[in-house]
Amino acid sequence: MRAILPLAGTMTIFATMSVAGPVGSACLSSGRSVSQPLCACIQNVADMTLDGRDQKLAARLMADPEKAEEIRVSDSSRNKDFWARYQGFADAAGTLCVAG
Repeated sequence: MRAILPLAGTMTIFATMSVAGPVGSACLSSGRSVSQPLCACIQNVADMTLDGRDQKLAARLMADPEKAEEIRVSDSSRNKDFWARYQGFADAAGTLCVAG
């Protein structure tokens, strides 16, 4: 996982950034009550913590919770490694992208 830079002023920076990217697009398409700045923040956290392949899979999980559960309980080392990275992303997004 890439190191997260100091977080002072992070929300202000994220709020002005684009939603472009697989995770941000999946966020906007999720059918949940979300805003463009929130999805932009989530995409930017994904950019800091996940590579492109992981971002595509994370976007799929947003649309398919059953797939997320399948990966979470998998015995595959590849899935376990992804899940650890995904949890790091989710924790960071939960901390940095507080809706509210």
